[in-house]
Amino acid sequence: MMGDALGINFILENFSFDNIKGGYINGHIYFNSNIPLQNAEIKSLLNNKTYYTNNEGYFDFGHPEGNHLFSINNTDTLEINIEPHLT
Repeated sequence: MMGDALGINFILENFSFDNIKGGYINGHIYFNSNIPLQNAEIKSLLNNKTYYTNNEGYFDFGHPEGNHLFSINNTDTLEINIEPHLT
């Protein structure tokens, strides 16, 4: 592919992209098995994307598929397997 933008010529070739799909995950986080962890920070160690639980400890977000590590309130690390979204 060739282009000319603002008088600059360029050639694009040999592009290769991984086919990465996204998935969705939801659930609750509890403290001591029965107390909802309110407004907890769930931070991806893959890309530093941050998600939060609500007042009931519930979370719901989309993320790239695969096994990923997440930091919970910068104190615990949790591995979550995110399945690809099927259409």
